[in-house]
Amino acid sequence: MRLFEAVIDANHRAAADVVKATGVAEADANKARGLAEAAVIEAQGKATAEAMRVKAESSKQYNEAAVVEMIIRVLPDVAGKISEPLSRMDKMVIINSGSGVGGGASKLTGDVTQIIAQLPPIIESLTGIKFEKLIEQVPGLKKSMETSGGEAKK
Repeated sequence: MRLFEAVIDANHRAAADVVKATGVAEADANKARGLAEAAVIEAQGKATAEAMRVKAESSKQYNEAAVVEMIIRVLPDVAGKISEPLSRMDKMVIINSGSGVGGGASKLTGDVTQIIAQLPPIIESLTGIKFEKLIEQVPGLKKSMETSGGEAKK
């Protein structure tokens, strides 16, 4: 009987070893699947973060371009509004004492130019925003000013 018991005991141990080996293999497979899924999730997260970074940079550049476009588009309209009263006149008589450079119509256009040159302080007094600071906040414009005419004021 002892031989029979030894065979049965050996069969039980073999079955236990098979169950243990199967469990270890399944655990290793589950661990590998989990690590693979984690790597996929990490890669997706990094790709999403990079896409958001690129979108934010693009948006920043768009906003800078929008500010520049607004400034470029609005200033001629402002200049037009400043000189608009002149276009409504039927007749103009210019009396010039002759002092200074130019006279007549050139003096008038010089006056309009001086008024337009005073727009930055006027904008500041109306809005509280310094025109120069607005320009400095647009790095693309600042860079183009530096490359085209020396270094921009800091």
